[in-house]
Amino acid sequence: MKIIITLVYLNFIVACASSGNKNDRYAIYDAYIVEQKLVAVNKIRSFQFRDWKSLDNKHLILSSSHKKQYLIILSNYCTDLDFTQTIGLDQTMSYVLDVKFDAIVVDSNPNMPCRIKSIYPINRAQEKEIISLKKGLKGSLKKTDEL
Repeated sequence: MKIIITLVYLNFIVACASSGNKNDRYAIYDAYIVEQKLVAVNKIRSFQFRDWKSLDNKHLILSSSHKKQYLIILSNYCTDLDFTQTIGLDQTMSYVLDVKFDAIVVDSNPNMPCRIKSIYPINRAQEKEIISLKKGLKGSLKKTDEL
C-alpha cells in the first residue's frame, strides 16, 4: 500500500513539474529524496567509479564497485550532461568522492567542472524508481509539447 501511495505522489510531482520550467522539473528528485527520507553523505570512501546514468543537467546516478549506487546532485547546471556519452571525475583523492572538493567533468566541456552538491546512497530498487521518474517526466513533457 505504501508503494502505491508513493508512486501516486511521485506521479503527481511529475505532472506538476512538467507544466513548469526546467528548475521546477528538478523538483521531482528533491521530492523523491524527501519522500524516501534519503540521507546525504559528505564523503564516500573506497569509491571506484564503474558506471553512470544521467537524469538531467543537475542530477545523475553513479555506480561504484561493490554494486553501490549514489544519487548525485550538482551545485549548478552542467552543460551537456544529459547528452554526453562520457564523463570524468575530478577527485582530490583517489578512491574518495567528496562533496566539498570533487566534481563531474563532461567531455564536451572539460574546463568547466560541475561541483558535487549532495551525495545520496541509494539501493537498486530506488535507482529503478528514480530512473522511472525521468521516463515519466519525458512522457509528460511530450504530451505538454503536443498541446
